[in-house]
Amino acid sequence: NVVSVLGPYSLASAGVLLSVGVVKLVAITITVVAGYRGGFIFPFMFVGISLGQACCQLVGPERLPAEAVMLCLAAAINVAPTRTPLATPLVLSTIAG
Repeated sequence: NVVSVLGPYSLASAGVLLSVGVVKLVAITITVVAGYRGGFIFPFMFVGISLGQACCQLVGPERLPAEAVMLCLAAAINVAPTRTPLATPLVLSTIAG
C-alpha cells in the first residue's frame, strides 16, 4: 500500500510533487557544480520517487502501479548521470524489499 509506505507524502498533490522534484533537481545541480562534497545518488532517487508519484496522480492511481512507476523513474533518473545500469536496480530492489 502506497499510503503506508510513504505516509503523508503520498497525499500531496501532483503539482506539489512535481515542484518538489524540479526544485530538488536544481538544488542537486547547484551543489554538484559548486563542488559541494556529498553524494547525489540518493537525492536522484528522491527526485524519481517524487516525479513517479506525481505521474501516478496525474494519470490515475488505478491505471498505474505507483510503486513500480516510482522505482522505474528513480532508476532512470539515477542511471542517466551515474552510468550504472546494473548497480542502480540492485540498490533499489534492496531498498524496496
